[in-house]
Amino acid sequence: MQTQQANSTVELEAVQLKAYELWVQGGCREGVAEQNWNEAERLVQATQPQRAATSVPAAEPPSAPRTSSSPPTAQSNNKKSMKRH
Repeated sequence: MQTQQANSTVELEAVQLKAYELWVQGGCREGVAEQNWNEAERLVQATQPQRAATSVPAAEPPSAPRTSSSPPTAQSNNKKSMKRH
């Protein structure tokens, strides 16, 4: 639950920052706060899937140890060839 709260806080801060950037880029005009906020929300939400895609993947479980079905080694091949003679 705390992770979801942290994500919400990060998203809110990202929207606030983007809205401010839009306001500055627009010449600091009055009366456009709601428009800037809505645009900022849209832009931040559009980047959400990209964040998930670039997150670090979970570690893969270690592979199982090899059993007797492992390929023969050079040493075992030598023993077989010796028995033929």
